[in-house]
Amino acid sequence: MLSNNVRLQNLRDFTVQIRHINTRTIVGTGIVVSTDGKVATCAHVVNLASVNLQSSDNETVIVYFPQIQEERYKEKQAKVTAYFPQFDDDIVLLQLVNEASSIPPDQVAVLGIAEFSEFHSFRSYGYRHLDEYIAAYAEGKILGIVESPQGRRILCEPVQLQSSQINQGMSGAPVLDIERNLVIGIISETWYPDQSTKDRDTAWAVNTRILSLEPLNLPLHQTSLPLREASRPQFNLFEIPSLENSRPYISLHGVPPDLEEWVGREHLLKSITNDWRNPYRKVTSLIGFGGEGKTSIARQWLSQISSAHLDIKPDGIFWWNFYAEPDVENFFKAALEYVIGKSISQLELSIQARVHFIAAMLSVNRYLFIMDGMEIVQYQSGDKYGLITSDELRMFLEFFAGTGHNSFCLITSRAPVLDLIDYTTYTHRDINRLDSAEGISLLSRIGVKGDETKLHDIVEKWDGHALTLSLLGTFLVDKYAGHLAQVEEIPLPTSNEPRYNRVHSRHYRE
Repeated sequence: MLSNNVRLQNLRDFTVQIRHINTRTIVGTGIVVSTDGKVATCAHVVNLASVNLQSSDNETVIVYFPQIQEERYKEKQAKVTAYFPQFDDDIVLLQLVNEASSIPPDQVAVLGIAEFSEFHSFRSYGYRHLDEYIAAYAEGKILGIVESPQGRRILCEPVQLQSSQINQGMSGAPVLDIERNLVIGIISETWYPDQSTKDRDTAWAVNTRILSLEPLNLPLHQTSLPLREASRPQFNLFEIPSLENSRPYISLHGVPPDLEEWVGREHLLKSITNDWRNPYRKVTSLIGFGGEGKTSIARQWLSQISSAHLDIKPDGIFWWNFYAEPDVENFFKAALEYVIGKSISQLELSIQARVHFIAAMLSVNRYLFIMDGMEIVQYQSGDKYGLITSDELRMFLEFFAGTGHNSFCLITSRAPVLDLIDYTTYTHRDINRLDSAEGISLLSRIGVKGDETKLHDIVEKWDGHALTLSLLGTFLVDKYAGHLAQVEEIPLPTSNEPRYNRVHSRHYRE
């Protein structure tokens, strides 16, 4: 049986915002590195907060703790306590001021030596803006330590990273080696490629070794940090006399119909299937903005997995659409009836008991749960952005992310499922725009007529947005027999207007 020790350090527990003392705007990210209130971040982040390192004795920045519940304790002031004035290493150690109480050890990053992390996978979390979202998740590969850049005096050679998600605002964010469970770097730079897009996923991090040097003197671990154990459901299934008579079946609540037209996404569909096959993967989320095709991808994958060879078919399938039914208690009532049958599901059980019961049943058969539109039950803004609003639903997903069962959960959401960020059994997959070839293929299959160059221009003009292109193609077929002549009559959306709103409103006005 797989070990149930599957929980990493929780990035959100020790990741903080660095803010300007006057404007309160977020200028970067930092990590708590000691129980007495020391915070590590990049030197250039402190400069963005208008602190002059050469004369910073009385200058302060705001360190904002999003995870603290009480609003009055979230915002704290900090001063520069140590850095390397004779060198160009992009690192500063801040010290919280006027802080009476210590920080709990489980809210402090455990640091490790980067030399042992070459080609390991990493996760990070920091404050880069994506539209209205102020925080974002990142993942990638640690390529290793590289030579110092020319023209800089560097004490510790930087760590090169490979990730498509590192951007402005991530400076100061932790690089958590998920194989060693140690923070081995602090994100500092990313490469912005030219039109050739060469090296587009390249970034660098400050080597944590520098944090061990005088005057910073922070401890570093050489050996891996043990993973924490996931919670297990507390329910004795043998107490249910008719359990052996239960039979898995298909229960679909709000599932869309089979797709008439489908293009591309083959690599993504294969990746989801690999997650499904992998006993170390329990929950996978498809995350993207509205209209990017998350539900369609889940529906297409369900069709594929249902018609696949018998060795990878699920024993039972449960699809729940939170847009159609956002009530979490109804979700658990339906899920309990699904796994055990109507007679027992009508017993007077508390919602917590239902959660434990359903989670315990995951080990009886190989169930597939698809939870569609889960942003409905997630916080969409503020410090709790991405967290699940229901304690019971969060508990259920944490049980699902544990081991001891062969079931699998696929989630679609506009917001990252940050409650599972510390689980090695959880996989986050971004859903991005259709590329040019996929967009052209979609328009052609719908019935849009035109040469490839013009179709390419349409795809790019509408940012490869899956729902918009579907609506646009249907509009052109319905009104103009698929010809492109009138497509220019639909003006592009404004900066604050979703792309598909413009096409959708034009479609029905016609």
